[in-house]
Amino acid sequence: MCLELRFSCSHASSRSANRRALSPVCAATVEFQRARASKWDDAWYYLAREMQLDSVPPAEAANRAGGGQWVLVDVRPKHKYEASHAEGAVNVEYIKRVDWSKPDFVRYLRAIGHLSNGVDPVEPNADFVEELEKASGGKGVLLMCEIGGTLQPSTSFATGKMSRSLLAAHDALRSGRVRRVSHVKGGLYGYHLAGLPIEGEYDTTDIGRTPSVVEEEIFSYGRPTESLEEVKSDNDIK
Repeated sequence: MCLELRFSCSHASSRSANRRALSPVCAATVEFQRARASKWDDAWYYLAREMQLDSVPPAEAANRAGGGQWVLVDVRPKHKYEASHAEGAVNVEYIKRVDWSKPDFVRYLRAIGHLSNGVDPVEPNADFVEELEKASGGKGVLLMCEIGGTLQPSTSFATGKMSRSLLAAHDALRSGRVRRVSHVKGGLYGYHLAGLPIEGEYDTTDIGRTPSVVEEEIFSYGRPTESLEEVKSDNDIK
């Protein structure tokens, strides 16, 4: 059912006749797909070409954080951070769980789309940059999400692979309020694979079906990825 919805949304968006027949959930999905792909294209160019963002391996990130001049920042939702996180990392949510107390029709439609894929409904944290600036305390920030993403282009992905930590880096640098920003390759999963200290019990059984990966699978690059197995097989996605 979810696969049918995903592909019908993608194909329907290119034909006006079918667009008129889209359900509200599917229409909202198509709208979000276009906006998400456009934002990532812009973010990739800014980070890779203009700013040449520094992406560091987990071990180097740990060393920098230990030196006292950098702060390791986990941008995953709070409940993920509380379950487990890199030792010493602070949490500033880039994406957070939907606040159902605030009525918003489009928000509800997107939340339904997430629920239909078996994941928690999430939304952007409007206060992210302000909270990140406060958490940094004037130090550099090392941004980490679940599996990292990459700016490196490939045959299949001309603009690398989107991630929350990369989008967070884009927003932070664009704001001008946080000037020293680096990105942690491989994210928390890479940290785990490197044998670096993690607080809490890190559960890897759900890697590849987190909300971030599901969003990328459905909404990035203006089309679905080849398959979920392709997403799961590459540890540099998010």
